[in-house]
Amino acid sequence: MNKIEDFLKNAEKIIILFHIDTDGICSAKIVNESLKRLNKKVLDYFPTSPQLLKSKTFQIGIVRDNPDLIILVDISVDDDEPLIKNNKGRKFLIIDHHQVTKDLSNDNIIHINPKLSGDETYTPASKVCFDELNKVIDIEDLDWVSAVGIIGDTGGIFQKKFITKTLKKYKYAVKNDKDYFFDSFFGELSNIINSAKMCKGNDGAIKALKLIEESSTPNEFFEKAFELRMCNEQVEQYINDSVELFEKSKEYLKDLDLYFFTFSPKYLIGSTLSTILSFKYPAKTLVILTKKGNNTTVNFRRHDKTYDMGQLAKESVQGLKNAGGGGHIPAAGAHLQSKDVLTLKNNIMKKLGDMMHK
Repeated sequence: MNKIEDFLKNAEKIIILFHIDTDGICSAKIVNESLKRLNKKVLDYFPTSPQLLKSKTFQIGIVRDNPDLIILVDISVDDDEPLIKNNKGRKFLIIDHHQVTKDLSNDNIIHINPKLSGDETYTPASKVCFDELNKVIDIEDLDWVSAVGIIGDTGGIFQKKFITKTLKKYKYAVKNDKDYFFDSFFGELSNIINSAKMCKGNDGAIKALKLIEESSTPNEFFEKAFELRMCNEQVEQYINDSVELFEKSKEYLKDLDLYFFTFSPKYLIGSTLSTILSFKYPAKTLVILTKKGNNTTVNFRRHDKTYDMGQLAKESVQGLKNAGGGGHIPAAGAHLQSKDVLTLKNNIMKKLGDMMHK
């Protein structure tokens, strides 16, 4: 019995925390289905983000059921995370793929991240969950869930063999996009899941997870997700309109090859919009700021990976109150108080300039 299997089989009260995006939702499905096959029941699900994870109110909600195992998927966690520090008597299983500074593994924590072993291949959490839990119990039939999560996290180009094999297994075509598979049926399912979050936030993420939980095949999920498909159509048009708005309103700093764009969208499209724009402007640094009242979220993109967006996001918010940031080299995110946006932009310009002149 390996350590993961031991953790799972000996847990009686389990909760799952998952990132509120397609990769996180698919990861949660894979974990929960694995637990079912081990005759384990999940007490509760919590869609979350690094920002929400630090909230005292959120932490109170997490421990109200007195779980003995907390599973986190697709969420970056460090050693000073309040959730870890305040719950030292509980066990944690962390399955992630973001940039990481320290292995948190000890007697009560299993920390799984390919980067901890020096593997810098971009491997979304849904693939890490699939590979690791498939060693514990047979979940080969969840390969399609993993593939959908990978595509949703723009990881197709790094997992081509797996996605191509899985599409062919279910008799779906590999179409024109043989790098990211956005135009495949799995790409369509990924968009449907992502639109749930964009339309309805945490409630939408829970809705998408519930539907994929009830589905044994890709087609079954597609049929069940009628309401989300309608939502996806609305969001796609709104994103197209927002791309046009970006072109009219963007702020360009030529010396830094940097675009700033600030907006207050109806839907939670900041991440998706920034990814779309990064394909259009692969050699530019894109900073998309989404303002909502007193809070602003920021999406950083640099598709050609010339500069580390995870580092830029993290360092740009250092010293700002109630702020945080981090992520991957080509894509990262941050959050801060809206009153600090000007300071953030100045920090970004300075730190990006430093990166360019190293």
